[in-house]
Amino acid sequence: MSLLGKILVVFVLAATLVFMCFSVSVYTSHKKWREEHAKVTKQLEAERNKTKSVEGDLEKERRDRKEEVAGLTNKLKTATDSVTTLTSQLEATRATEAQRQQEVATFEKQAQLSNEEKEARLNETKILREQNQMLLVDRNKLSNNFSEKKEELKGKEIDLDNAIAKNKELNRKIGQFTQILAANKISVDTVADASAPPPPVDGTVLNIMPARTTGGNDMV
Repeated sequence: MSLLGKILVVFVLAATLVFMCFSVSVYTSHKKWREEHAKVTKQLEAERNKTKSVEGDLEKERRDRKEEVAGLTNKLKTATDSVTTLTSQLEATRATEAQRQQEVATFEKQAQLSNEEKEARLNETKILREQNQMLLVDRNKLSNNFSEKKEELKGKEIDLDNAIAKNKELNRKIGQFTQILAANKISVDTVADASAPPPPVDGTVLNIMPARTTGGNDMV
């Protein structure tokens, strides 16, 4: 065998080893497209189910909040009516007390009235004053109850705003997943057949980078 033939044999042997190493490297480092596609599809489906569940909970929470607000509004209206009624009663009591005081002053000016009549009038005035004090206490209680219900209503409105903010955050995450799928050229509405072969890849491998996710390497 001539020298040229020996050189060709050695060259062919070296090329065979190089291409064999290249084939082994490509086989061990390529991504499993089917598994990646199935994984992303499952994640998207899980997020969709989670979003639907959260939207259902949010709708239910909204209905509950509306019912609670309606109930609190009715209670507030009832309390307001009660306060108005008690205020009217208080004004009437004050007018009655003023009238009684005038009567007492008139009876005191009259010399013909006996001490027993004067004592009776004074006792009657004392009772009216006690009733007036009780009405004032009831009015203060209703006013405090009105303030508590108002603060409770504000708390319910804050809870509703927080639920709306959570819904917006979930919608933002869904948008991010949609952008990731679009960046990988995977349709959200029409999912590709998992049995289809991976897309063809042409080019020369210049470098093999460590995997960013578990299961495979990134080729450059």
